[in-house]
Amino acid sequence: MALLLEVSRSQLSMYELGKRGLPLSARQLLAEIVEFLQSEDKDIRLLPYLIEQEEAHKKQVEQELRDNEDQLYMIDKKVAALATRYKSNLNIIGIVDYLNTRPNIHEKIDEELLGAFAVDAKVSLQKSGLAELNALRRKQEQLELEKILLGSALQKAVRTLEEMRNKHFSSDC
Repeated sequence: MALLLEVSRSQLSMYELGKRGLPLSARQLLAEIVEFLQSEDKDIRLLPYLIEQEEAHKKQVEQELRDNEDQLYMIDKKVAALATRYKSNLNIIGIVDYLNTRPNIHEKIDEELLGAFAVDAKVSLQKSGLAELNALRRKQEQLELEKILLGSALQKAVRTLEEMRNKHFSSDC
């Protein structure tokens, strides 16, 4: 700014602190700059740059939305697979317990095989049980909420761009 007003940086600093005045030519130029910054003409002149920035913002939000949808698809698959495995392991444990309480069936089935099924199911539940399933569901919910937020941001960007283009078009006429 000092360079623009053709004064030294220390002179501008002293002016900003109210300790010194500026030369008349610098004050006139500063007044014109302030007037321009407060005018609608500034908005019209900057509109093409603002439109460009808003278009870049819109593209970024669109990419984030696509990324979110990809992540949501992957987590949906993980949740479905883990939920199926979780239910299967619970069913295996339940069936083994049931068969162990039935003496007439219990004699016909290999106890070691039943025990192996139960141990495998319990180990699987310990490694990836309800806690992991709930963690994935929370992540899934976060992604769904993020999708709503990004959708809203995209709608806002589209509306803003439309308003800017209309304003730019009307200023050209």
